[in-house]
Amino acid sequence: MMEQSHVLDEALKLLTGLDNDLTKRAHIVEYVREKGNIAIFAYGSLIWNPCGHVEEIIPNCLLNGYIKGFICQDFIYRGTKDFPGLTMGLKPRENSFVKGYLLMAGVHKLISFIEAFIKRETPICVDGTKMDIYTYDFLPIIMPDEKTIEWALTCVVNSNSQFYLPMTLPI
Repeated sequence: MMEQSHVLDEALKLLTGLDNDLTKRAHIVEYVREKGNIAIFAYGSLIWNPCGHVEEIIPNCLLNGYIKGFICQDFIYRGTKDFPGLTMGLKPRENSFVKGYLLMAGVHKLISFIEAFIKRETPICVDGTKMDIYTYDFLPIIMPDEKTIEWALTCVVNSNSQFYLPMTLPI
């Protein structure tokens, strides 16, 4: 497990927001070691088109303290560099919540699951431009029973990105 912990930590370093946060990465590694799996919170296109290596999908989960909206420009999956499309993002907002799904993977698929997530949510354009619209966090998700908490990797909008749209188009 020690080698796997090191490999997991290296994979987490690829996620903007976790790359420079040793304490948070250590928390994630310990959590995964205890639980034997890792989750991603899906609230947009990951729901109907999940990244690879998903072993279980759990609907009707809640993330408190956030809203979702079309607050991200996208030139890879939707639109072009000249005419960007819109995609979903989460941003903090008190007294709010977002419904979503948890995408789960066990430890034997951990690295490939995270790599597929990174490739999907932080793609690199043909010209080398990186979509830095998200920062990644490890947030508490309320399970469908409304009592259990599962922690999950979550894409939150990077408000410093050139692709961020400060005006929210709510759902």
